[in-house]
Amino acid sequence: MSLRKEAVIEKLEDLKVYEKAIWDMENQESNVIDGYKAIRMKRDDAVVRIVSPDYNTIQHVDAFNQTIADLDKLGLNYVIRDFKVNDFEGRNNKRHNSIQATFEFPGIQINVEGHKITATLELFNSNDTTLMFTRKFGAFFEKGNSHMSTGKKLFYEHFKHVGANDFGNMADAVAELPGFLKAFGEMIQKTTTVKTSNAITRGLIELGFPARLIDNLEIASEKYQDMVGEKISPETLWGVYQILVNWLSNVVAKTNIKRADKMGAVLYRFVRLKVAGI
Repeated sequence: MSLRKEAVIEKLEDLKVYEKAIWDMENQESNVIDGYKAIRMKRDDAVVRIVSPDYNTIQHVDAFNQTIADLDKLGLNYVIRDFKVNDFEGRNNKRHNSIQATFEFPGIQINVEGHKITATLELFNSNDTTLMFTRKFGAFFEKGNSHMSTGKKLFYEHFKHVGANDFGNMADAVAELPGFLKAFGEMIQKTTTVKTSNAITRGLIELGFPARLIDNLEIASEKYQDMVGEKISPETLWGVYQILVNWLSNVVAKTNIKRADKMGAVLYRFVRLKVAGI
């Protein structure tokens, strides 16, 4: 299922923020407190985060529209396959204000073990200091809502919300996508031949995946089947990879996009090493 651009933009408009000075109202004379400013929601004036004067907000809708413009300039056929938002009050009076949007390219696709895996571009941004502005290429399962991070091999653009920043040119990376996706598919093919071992499950727990999840992969595979309508076997690395990617995409990212992205990259590196026999 794809998403309408207009619907995404409407949501992003609702997430707009603005910057405001912080005033010391406790004394008889009100003074601006130097060294800090507040990021506030435009819709209700709620405080998102107190930041330094050097912090520059990048509106989510501007990042999204810039990415749309860049893809249109390259003449790429794309659909908006996934869109996640962290927009809720967190701990210590810190509000979450971050997004992840996944653009899928139907014309750049491979088939692995009956799965259509399609090239994607993932956009990340926050105005709550949790995420840098980031755009990177990845891959997407056609079944379910699971995506994989391809790491930094191709275009990987990220910068902090400080100073002037210019958006990069994705043309070279787009030209390399078909070749990379083929190599990525070959790696996935090899995961179907790697049996799940104690070394693999213990390694995943050491990487930060919950022991309760890893120790109950059979149950997790049943939940996966209920969600995407497909049976998988946790007895192979490929099955474990699918379960964990699905968990990151549909459980972790709902409340912590940063953690889901970080663990996705770690998982990808781990799988590459196991395929290589390391």
